[in-house]
Formats: sequence, C-alpha cells, structure tokens
Amino acid sequence: MVTILAISQVIWSLDDKVQLQPAELVNEKELEDLLAEHIEILNPDWLLIGQQVRTAAGKYIDLLCMDHDGDLVVVELKKDLTPREVTAQAIDYASCMAELTLEKLAEQYLQFSGGKVTINEAYQKKYGKQELNGLKAKENFIKDKKSCRYGICPYRQLCCLMMRR
Repeated sequence: MVTILAISQVIWSLDDKVQLQPAELVNEKELEDLLAEHIEILNPDWLLIGQQVRTAAGKYIDLLCMDHDGDLVVVELKKDLTPREVTAQAIDYASCMAELTLEKLAEQYLQFSGGKVTINEAYQKKYGKQELNGLKAKENFIKDKKSCRYGICPYRQLCCLMMRR
C-alpha cells in the first residue's frame, strides 16, 4: 500500500476557476480589522458587539460577538501559532464576560456603534427577532452561562471561545 501526502495546499475560486494567490498578513491588527468589517467570515450568525473590548481585569478582547441566542463569543487573534497561553487568555476573557450585565453589554455596543445604534436595534436588524431584552431576563442574561466551548481555527491564527448556557 502506498500513501501519498499532499505537499502543498491550493485554494481555487470556483466562480473564476482560477487558483487564488496567497496573501500574507502584516500583523494581527490587519486580521482584526478585516474580521471586524466582515465578521461573517467566521460565522454569519454572529453580531459584532465590540472591537478591543476592555475587560474588568484591564485587558482587551480583540473581538466580542453574540449569536442569535444571546450567547457571547470571545475572539482572540494571533498572527502565527496559538500557544497554550492564548487559549488560557481567551478563557480568562470569557470569565470576565461572565460577570457582564445586559446593561453593560448594551453600553459596550452603543459605544462601539458610535452612539448611533442600540444593541436591541442591531439584534432586531440582524436576526429579525424581537429586541434582546425579551430573549432572556436581565438579571440572568449572562450569569446563566455555565460552560464554555472553544475552537482553534485552521492555521492557528485565531482562538474563538463561545459562552453557552
């Protein structure tokens, strides 16, 4: 039996039927800005809540998102390898978010939108549902989160941690 292993990976455009050329990121900020502009690259179901969100510990979450259920997603970006410390960093950030109230989350989103859009308006526009306040009672919105899921994406360039109920 002969085993053949791929030596390289190639990405093709199915529309144009041409090989796409690789591009390199200059730094993490470039990746962060790209994903902040197009969060649907990671997941079309996510609503971006903020970029460089300050935690209670004084650290900064690269991207904070929410899904249609109101579950929070912490996205921590690294340009190259994602060592164990980065996973621990994302878990630390998620634990800070566990203490976040709906009011603080709403303030964060209002600041992120430049005071133009409330989190309820963004939620309704994104998901076509009633406002977020009706989704979960204010006092247990985030405190009910009992577990976290996380995944390391291919090429180890980002770490996403999702807080679930």
